[in-house]
Amino acid sequence: MTALRDHPALDAMTEGELCALDAFMGFCTEHGVGDPGEADIRAFARLRAQAPKALQDLRGALRHLGLGKDFLIEIAAVQAAVDHQANFKGIPKGRTRNYTRTVSVPVEDLPMDWRQTLRRLEVEGEYAPDILGRMRARLGMFVWSARRAGHPANLANTDALRALYADMRARSITRQQEQAKKKGL
Repeated sequence: MTALRDHPALDAMTEGELCALDAFMGFCTEHGVGDPGEADIRAFARLRAQAPKALQDLRGALRHLGLGKDFLIEIAAVQAAVDHQANFKGIPKGRTRNYTRTVSVPVEDLPMDWRQTLRRLEVEGEYAPDILGRMRARLGMFVWSARRAGHPANLANTDALRALYADMRARSITRQQEQAKKKGL
């Protein structure tokens, strides 16, 4: 910093910018960096555990000193990467929203013999878990449709099956119409 002691830009810098500049110049001196580039800024940010605000202050200080636009863009890129790393909360492992059942019933509401069969199929492991999941979902939709139409939850009941197919067809048409509206059709 002694080379910059009388530089007029120092008067225009904030305390944060001066501290960031001092830390960066110390890093460059310590590691023998003569003409720093993006890799040097990344190393500085990583080795000195710089916060995004400190990199923003460094960019401001170097802008006051009149460094080139390309170098300032490199610092901004490193700042964005550090900011992302500091603020990234990870990918959620579970659901990111609450689901409410609207067209099916939970497995607990299925007839007991159906639940026993599903459990046996799960234990035997002959079907993939996603196939068993679809079976549960379809059976839940069947029971919901049958109850809604006033029919017993019996797979041999043709009227209950017709109610399920009518509900599925109506939902499919509604979904297609919504997608068409989004496309302006």
